Amino acid sequence: MSSNNQNTQIAQGWSQHREGNYDGAIETFKQILQSDQNNLDAQYGLGIAQRAAGDTQNAIQSFQEGLKLLETMSSDEDSQENIDRYMMLKRMFSQRLEEAQSDAAN
Repeated sequence: MSSNNQNTQIAQGWSQHREGNYDGAIETFKQILQSDQNNLDAQYGLGIAQRAAGDTQNAIQSFQEGLKLLETMSSDEDSQENIDRYMMLKRMFSQRLEEAQSDAAN
């Protein structure tokens, strides 16, 4: 799948999410991940949509998968931009994971 097509699909998934079509968003993000299992944007969107749909356990798994993926990704370039993006994504996934785990505990 081309990068442009993935970006279009990601935009579609977020649009579905904003419209409250969480099942559609989940399906869209899953389709992206079927063709690119390393797509962090789709992994994050999937977790957000699952949580919004009330599927807390799968949201937790999605955020954990995103964190695992971040940990295993090796950066060929250790530029400040790459380090900043890594740290931002790690914070985002970690925060959402904590929120979903809190949901599950209540």
